[in-house]
This record gives sequence, C-alpha cells and structure tokens, in this order.
Amino acid sequence: EVTLQPVDLIGVDAAIIFSDILVVPQAMGMALTVDEGVGPRFSAPIRTVQDLKRLRPVVPEEGLGYMLEAVRLARHELEGRVPLIGFDGAPWTLASYMIEGGGTKTFAVAKRMLAEHPTMAHELLDRLAHAVGQFLVAQVKAGAQVVQLFDSWAGALAPADFRAFALPYLARAARTAKSAGVPVIVFAPGAGWALEELAEATGADVV
Repeated sequence: EVTLQPVDLIGVDAAIIFSDILVVPQAMGMALTVDEGVGPRFSAPIRTVQDLKRLRPVVPEEGLGYMLEAVRLARHELEGRVPLIGFDGAPWTLASYMIEGGGTKTFAVAKRMLAEHPTMAHELLDRLAHAVGQFLVAQVKAGAQVVQLFDSWAGALAPADFRAFALPYLARAARTAKSAGVPVIVFAPGAGWALEELAEATGADVV
C-alpha cells in the first residue's frame, strides 16, 4: 500500500518497493529493533569471529519471502502504469550497521574492524555481496523491473578503504543483479569522486 500511494496520489514516474534497508542482516539471523528517536538497532552486533559464525546463509525465497510477496502484489496492483523498482543496501553500508549495532556518525567501530581485522571484514562483506546479489535477482523474478543498490555510507570511507572494502563488493552485488536482465542503479552518496570507477566496476546502467 505504501509503495502504491505515491503513484496514486502524486503520479510519480515509478514505484519503489517500500522496505527497510536492513532486511538482509535480519534474514541472516540478527535481531533488529527500530527504536523511536534512535532508529534501527542490532542488540548483538558483529564484533568477533564467533559473531560472524552465527550468521546464517540467506535463501531469499525463505528468509525474505515476505518481501518477494510484496513485490509480486505491488507489480500486480500497478497494472503496468509505471515500472516497479526493487532495492537493497550495498554490502559496506549493511556491514557498517551490523558492526556498529545501529546508525553512526563516526563509523569508529566499523573502521576499526577494517584496520585491525581486515580478514574478518572481508568475509562479512563477501557473504553480504552474495546475499544482496541473490536477493536482487529474486526481486526481479518476483516482478521488479529495475533494481537499485544503496551504498548510503560510501562517503564514510577514504579512497583507499573505499576501493578495498566497498567497491569490490558493491560491484559483485550489482553484476549479479545485472544477470537478471533488468537495469541496475547504483547510488553511492559521498563517493562522487569515484563515478568513473563505480561505473566501470559495477557495470551499472545508472550511477
């Protein structure tokens, strides 16, 4: 219903599936709450190898089946009036929430992991790239006609860290999504300096 309202009331050019950005970490087994005045919170953030091991693989049709059903319903109700956009958070942005335990202005805990435990960070990002890519493909199969990757916290990383910890995993997720045969949008606010690298690495139709 919320996906359809802007189309019905304002007449926008496309509909985007209404969802929280953190559904993939939730599907991996992380307990998510949204506290008034605080925002999304993970009560048990990822800080150790043991924390990482407790994350389960994501099977979109199972752990995210409710999202895919929402895509199917929205596509049906739109009746071809406008395209339907599916979306998900990019690996680095999701990882930062998972490591910090919620929103942050400093990214101190997440950046410390990148610096002090890069192997663990890469493993988390690798798992997220796979899950996000598969989830976007599943959204296309359910009826999404375009998909978008939000790397909301891309601007939190200096160029070297962005190239090491954000771009490769964003690119993997985007190229997996592209294999589903629909246009792919990559949104990386704060990383305008990397537009050419983003375009080349992700193969996205729109940056």
